[in-house]
Amino acid sequence: MYQHLNQTCSHRVWEAIFPETLKEGLQIPSTEIHPDQPTAVQSLAEPSLMLKHAVVNLINYQDDADLATKAIPELTKFLCDDDQVVVSQAAMMVHQLSKKEASRAAIMNSPQMVAALVPHMSHTNDSETTRCALGTLHNLSHHRQGLLAIFKSGGIPALVKLLRYVGFEWFS
Repeated sequence: MYQHLNQTCSHRVWEAIFPETLKEGLQIPSTEIHPDQPTAVQSLAEPSLMLKHAVVNLINYQDDADLATKAIPELTKFLCDDDQVVVSQAAMMVHQLSKKEASRAAIMNSPQMVAALVPHMSHTNDSETTRCALGTLHNLSHHRQGLLAIFKSGGIPALVKLLRYVGFEWFS
C-alpha cells in the first residue's frame, strides 16, 4: 500500500506539472480529505505550470538570440550582394527576425546590419525589399537602442528622403 501511495503521489505531481503527457483515461486517486480544501499538489499546480512556461520561454528566447547572432553576419553580407533576389530574400529574413524580441536585440547590437538595411530603403526598385527594410527599422524604432542604431547608421536622412518621395506621390 505504501508503494502504491508513493506511486500515486508521483503521478499527481506529474499530472500537475505536465498534464499534457498523461494518457487519456488514466485515473489517479485523489487524496483530498475535505472536498473544499485543496491538497498540497493542487495548491502548487498553477505555480508549477507558470514556472514550467517561464523556463520554456527562456529557452526559446535564448534559441532565438543564438540563431539571430549566428545569422546576422551572413545576412549582412547578403544585403550587400549584387543579386537583387539575394538582397530581397535577406531583407525578408531580417524583417522576420526583427519581429521577435531576442532577435531584434541582436539586430540592434549589430551596427553593420542596420547600416546594410539603410540603403535598401530608398535606393532600390524592389518595393518588397524597401517594405522589409522599413519594417525592420520600424520594429527597431520601438526601443531606445534601436533608435540610436538607426541614427548612427545614417537612417534618418534616408527616412526623410523616403518621406519626401512618398509625400510627392500622395499629393500629385
